Amino acid sequence: MVVATPGETTLLLNGAQKASWCASLLLVLAGGGGFLADGYDLNATDLVIAILEDEYPDQLVPWKEGLITSSTFAGTILGMLLFGALGDIVGRKPCSIATALMTAGGALLSAGSVQSKSFPIEYQLVLWRCLLGIGIGGEYPISMAIMSECKSSSSFQGVSGTPFQFLLYNCLMFNIGSLLTAVVVWAAMPSMNRDLVWRLALGAGAVPSMIALAARLLMEEGEAVKQARRTPEDGYAAPHSIGATLRDILKMIGPKWRILLGLCLAWHLDNMTEYGLGSFKHTVSKDIFSMPSNTSWDDAYQAAYFSLYYNSVQVVARVFLALFIVSPTVVSQQGSMFLGLFACAALCGVFIKLDASSFSLVALLGLFASINTIISVFVTITPALHFSPSARSTAIGIAAASGKAGALISTLVTPMIEDAWGLHVVLFVFSFVALVGCFVSWSLIPPVEGDYMMK
Repeated sequence: MVVATPGETTLLLNGAQKASWCASLLLVLAGGGGFLADGYDLNATDLVIAILEDEYPDQLVPWKEGLITSSTFAGTILGMLLFGALGDIVGRKPCSIATALMTAGGALLSAGSVQSKSFPIEYQLVLWRCLLGIGIGGEYPISMAIMSECKSSSSFQGVSGTPFQFLLYNCLMFNIGSLLTAVVVWAAMPSMNRDLVWRLALGAGAVPSMIALAARLLMEEGEAVKQARRTPEDGYAAPHSIGATLRDILKMIGPKWRILLGLCLAWHLDNMTEYGLGSFKHTVSKDIFSMPSNTSWDDAYQAAYFSLYYNSVQVVARVFLALFIVSPTVVSQQGSMFLGLFACAALCGVFIKLDASSFSLVALLGLFASINTIISVFVTITPALHFSPSARSTAIGIAAASGKAGALISTLVTPMIEDAWGLHVVLFVFSFVALVGCFVSWSLIPPVEGDYMMK
């Protein structure tokens, strides 16, 4: 059981305080704004590849598509591990500012990529999306830590909600970001040429990051983080070397290694299925809707429609969670992850039996999206519930990096498997992966104890 520090459960000012709309908005922008940018940028890659296939058909072969997508996840893994540790060592605020700047910079540089014989555009995108990925990766542990410790910061006093609810809102912002990508591309395609469309789609990802940056410049470091760094002898701990501090943090995590292992494996297997399908929705859309008379531009436009549908379903699922799952004890996270992964495995098995052009497949993919996004919520917030402030950011970073390692593997090999053997083989692999995830989540992740996230 995690024992909360006083700074996590008490407000800094004396007396009863009314819920502050401004404080709640600042918290959502500071924490959720980063997740909004993450969702937008990760989904933008999928839709932009669909457009670039039409512009550069000879260059953008399947393995290069996988490389562009996977470079983002490679950067994300690095960012999760790096900023997860730095968040506990130097604090949430400076790290959150750095991740917002990197995410915005990566988005703008991606949008400015140009064709060159010496440095082809696809390799430029690999480089800039990797930079973007480092910023995105840092957002996961830092943003989740900010949300879970919101009651300990003077900037967020009087917020109208509990830390657990704001963790759910954080996850919702990710899906809203993914939906916004589809809206931007769908709205721009009829009136703009394709070159402007993909540049707009990538460059617009800087907007939510800059909004989050502005909010983070206004916020104060949480008291929970400050208290975690105090010593009885001299008040605030004197600065130690990063290596020594990191060793101390890992010692705190050590007794809960079994929980962390379970979270790492569950997140890894979940992301393999989620991003394997989610990052190549344009490929799935082409297999289902493409007609012999379709041009690549027609396929890209249909991919935007399909992305609207897919991400809308996910937003609805997460809105349901945010409205009705108000406590970590309302449902068993262990049981929910087990049942959800089992349902995903069963659905992938059903997909194999369906005709690739069947509209039944579209309906079942919507069901798959809703179930998978609910699993992702529990996998994402559980590390924040199991670890104390002194090691929380590092633990979240390690678990999240394991998840994105699964996404990296999946996005790298999915287009090649689909190109060689078809969508049905891909779905069979995902069914097996989800089934393994069932037993991992059940056997290694215990129920959450305590209610400090509800205060």
